[in-house]
Amino acid sequence: MIWSSQFNMLLNEWWIRIVLFCSICFLLFYAFMNFENTFILSNFNLIIALVLQGISTFIEFFRINSKWYYFGFFNVFKKDQLKNHLILLLTGITNTIILAVICLSFSNVTTFSQPNFFSLIALIYNFILIAFIEESFFRGIIFQAIEDKFGSTFSIFLTSLAFSSAHFFNPNFSVVASLNTFMAGILFSVIFLLTRSIIFSSLFHFYWNLFLALFIGAPLSGMNEKISIIAFSHYSIPDILTGGLYGFEGGIIVTWILLLNILFLSKRLYLSPIISSKLLIRDYSSFVNTHKRTISSSQLNN
Repeated sequence: MIWSSQFNMLLNEWWIRIVLFCSICFLLFYAFMNFENTFILSNFNLIIALVLQGISTFIEFFRINSKWYYFGFFNVFKKDQLKNHLILLLTGITNTIILAVICLSFSNVTTFSQPNFFSLIALIYNFILIAFIEESFFRGIIFQAIEDKFGSTFSIFLTSLAFSSAHFFNPNFSVVASLNTFMAGILFSVIFLLTRSIIFSSLFHFYWNLFLALFIGAPLSGMNEKISIIAFSHYSIPDILTGGLYGFEGGIIVTWILLLNILFLSKRLYLSPIISSKLLIRDYSSFVNTHKRTISSSQLNN
C-alpha cells in the first residue's frame, strides 16, 4: 500500500524517529502517572520497560529493510558472545573489589548483615528493570537516530549529556556527580557501540548498580536502597573522593574507575560476526533506498 510505503520511508528519517519516539513516550508516561490503579503503580517499572521495548520495536520493525532486532536485541546468549559476558561481569566485580578495598582502608565502621531473601529478589528485579529502561531510552532510538545523521562521537556526547542531566534532581547532586554520570553515559555507549546490543549495556549497568548497593552499602546516585550485605560509613577521607551523601558516584575515585573502564572495555569487547553482517546488509539497503529517493526527487524537479 502507498501509505504504508510512505510511512516506512518516513521512519528512515532520523529526526522523525526521535520525534515519534519521544512523543509516544511522553503521552504514555503522562497517562500512566495519572492513572490511579494499584496494579499499574505496583508494576510501574515493568510497564515502562515493556512500553519502551514496544515503541522501539514498532519503529524499527516498520523501517525499510529493517528488522526489530536491529534495534539492539540480538541473541546475546550464544557461544560467540560468552567472552563479552565474562569481560563485563569480571569488570563489574573488579570495580566492586577496588571500592571495597578503599572502604576497608578508610572506613571506621563496617556492618555485615543478611538481607531478607524477598527484599533481595525485589532489589535485583528493580535494578534489572531500571538498567533496561535507562539503556533503552538513552542508547536506543534516540542514540541510534542521532548516530545515523551525525556519527557515533556526537551521539555519544549528546546522549551522555542528556543521561547526566536526567540525574540533576537526585538528592545531593554535585559537579563531580554530573561529570561521573556523563562518563558513565560514555561507558554504556561504548559498550553498546562495540557489541551493538542494548542487552550488554543494560547488563553492565545492572552490575554497577547491584554491586555498589549490595556490597558497598553506599547511596546509589543519591538514593539509599537500605539493602546491603556490607555497609561502610564514617570515612576518614574527604567527601570529594567518596561522594559523600550522593554515594561513590559523586566522588573522584569513581571518576578514575570509569575512565579505566572506558579504556579497558574499548579494547576488549567485540562485535559478533553474525551481527556485523546483518547490520552491514541493513546499512547498505538504507543507503540504496536513500539514493533512489534522491534520484527520484531530482527527476521530479527536472
